[in-house]
Amino acid sequence: MKLYVINLDRSPDRLDRLEKIFGNLNLGFTRVAAIDGLHLDEKFIADVRRNQLWPDPLTRGEIACFLSHRAVLEKVAAGDDDFAAIFEDDVILSGDAGDFLNNDLWIPAGADIIKIETHNKKVWLGKSQSLKEGYQIAPLKSRHIMAAGYIVSRQAAKKLCAMMGKITFPFDHFLFNPKCHVFEHFEMWQLDPAIVRQAGLISTLSDDRIKIDRENKSKRVASKTLRREIKRFFSRAKIGLWGIYVNYLTHGHWKRVKYKP
Repeated sequence: MKLYVINLDRSPDRLDRLEKIFGNLNLGFTRVAAIDGLHLDEKFIADVRRNQLWPDPLTRGEIACFLSHRAVLEKVAAGDDDFAAIFEDDVILSGDAGDFLNNDLWIPAGADIIKIETHNKKVWLGKSQSLKEGYQIAPLKSRHIMAAGYIVSRQAAKKLCAMMGKITFPFDHFLFNPKCHVFEHFEMWQLDPAIVRQAGLISTLSDDRIKIDRENKSKRVASKTLRREIKRFFSRAKIGLWGIYVNYLTHGHWKRVKYKP
């Protein structure tokens, strides 16, 4: 299984950090130069925003992230390996990562995409299958955003590339949010516990997204804020009841996927 790391040319320090992390686990990887949002043409940005489906304006970083993942997926689709793992350059790997990244024998038949990272939020998992001691894998049935570490089959990569002609959502939502209507076309799985987490480095996406979030927050009036909080309360209550149903009346699980160091 080939491993790919997306890395900006202007972030050699992150590449050095990952070379040490992967090297300590006797893992090699292929670097793919990330698309730099700072170099995107203004007209291109405007065209993307006119056609996007995401409610907030996509930032330069988010657009570049989408393009970067598409570039890697094109390599996977054109490659010879049945599966490949894709990483962003701000990840930390579990000490057990080598057991899963050195081969694909543990991947269930028919799996398209395996999320090996965790956002540390509760997610809906189907009936699990046991792997090596302490690990299991289960169908992923709900949103689990962030795309800093995932495994994709060659066939799924081909299918994804065909769906990525237009930039419509932030990439992690595009891939791992059922509301974006891509999720439903693939057999999604979750490794539990996860072997990847983000290191908490300053995101190359964060600056412009934080700016937009602050602008949106400043425009909210008190009545809208109150309505939003009430809606959020009932939404959380509904999700809580759903979690009880899943855990006690099905073979699935509503749980927080942990990271194993």
